[in-house]
Amino acid sequence: MAGTYQVTKPWGDARGLYIDSKLDWSPADRNAINRAAQISAFYVGPFKSRPFDMVAVGITKSMYSADLRNRYAAYHIDSERDTTAYTASYAARLVRGAYLISGLTYTTHPVFTPHHSDALLLQESLTFTF
Repeated sequence: MAGTYQVTKPWGDARGLYIDSKLDWSPADRNAINRAAQISAFYVGPFKSRPFDMVAVGITKSMYSADLRNRYAAYHIDSERDTTAYTASYAARLVRGAYLISGLTYTTHPVFTPHHSDALLLQESLTFTF
């Protein structure tokens, strides 16, 4: 289940602030991550001079399957219960159809097993759309 709502329309078009949310669920015996919830806010056209750019922040909480955790516990292997990611990103339109996207993500419990410290990731991507 997902939904996106435009909160503001300062220019009367698609630019403005949006709130986005998503809930995922599947049976515990089908997927390693069987429950997740996400909420984010993004702003299209954050600056008057950059109407096609977008800035976003969000948080995602994902739960590892109890069936999978129990299977590992039977072999005396510790595992994580969940993982949480906090993300901030900026998509800059270079030319029509080309965007440079910069993102920073902090993740707690980044892997299922073995236990690892939290992770901080910097992502850069160049995206072309046609």
